[in-house]
Amino acid sequence: MKACLRVPGLVLLCLAMAFPAFSAARKAETKVRKGAIDAPSGLFLRRTTARNGKTITRIPGGETVEIVSSDGPYETIENRKSRWFKIPWKNYTGWVFGGFVAGASGKIPTALADPEPHDSATSSTPESQAGLGPKDPALLEEEAAFLKNCATRASREGATLRLRAKAGKVVSLEDNQSAEENAQLFYFRGYIPEIGYFLVYRTSWEFTNYSLIDENSGTRVDIDENPVFSPGFQRFVTASLDLVAGLVPNGMKVYRVEKGKIALEWSLSPGDWGPSDAKWQSETSLAFTKNWPGGKTLPGRAGFNPKTKKWNLK
Repeated sequence: MKACLRVPGLVLLCLAMAFPAFSAARKAETKVRKGAIDAPSGLFLRRTTARNGKTITRIPGGETVEIVSSDGPYETIENRKSRWFKIPWKNYTGWVFGGFVAGASGKIPTALADPEPHDSATSSTPESQAGLGPKDPALLEEEAAFLKNCATRASREGATLRLRAKAGKVVSLEDNQSAEENAQLFYFRGYIPEIGYFLVYRTSWEFTNYSLIDENSGTRVDIDENPVFSPGFQRFVTASLDLVAGLVPNGMKVYRVEKGKIALEWSLSPGDWGPSDAKWQSETSLAFTKNWPGGKTLPGRAGFNPKTKKWNLK
């Protein structure tokens, strides 16, 4: 994104002294601008002006946002050059990369008349210090249904999710809604009898993922996305499309399930596109969608070669 050129501070000072009425009017005019989130998977609102800055929340794609400051540093992300923008969103205030805010190019000045500091040590706001949560009502409702179906194997007591493995072993997962780095929330997503694993969804400040928990040993296998199983439950695939937000790794992984054990069989990490909508056509063949920034999509296929014992794109 191309931002407007900065006007030297001396010229701004002279204009303010010579034309106070014009200066005040210009300040009011440029105080707030609006844009729309131009990222299909959403865009992270972060505490600092850095792509790996601690996340506050994710703003869904297409949402309209107010830009109260565009004085963040310049950066190039996925071939888009822009400053970082400071925006309020719901009960939070933080920073987003301006290259993924549509409608802002050429309309947002690089600095407001009264820019606020954006140093990484001081840019977090009181709003952004709120703890992780509250928990998603829709996910809680779904969790209640899953727990009801697995009443003898899984239960929730307040912030604690308990999974009863075999041989009397109990796996306890504790919600932590603090503002600390280790804050995380768990949602029960069911039991998969075909492979003997529980499925749990986890969200934190920096990422979201799923965990498959062995009903025999209680061992946890973390995966990037909701697993899609092959017809015979010999394999499952995870396809995570995240070209902007960085919430999950952008890519696709195939896992082999054999005698109750899960092993990674193939991993794909494309640089310029992301996979979605993975579907099994057989035990050794996959169809999916390739997605590019801007909305371009193409069908994709992958298959397992039994001779080479390798997966390949078709």
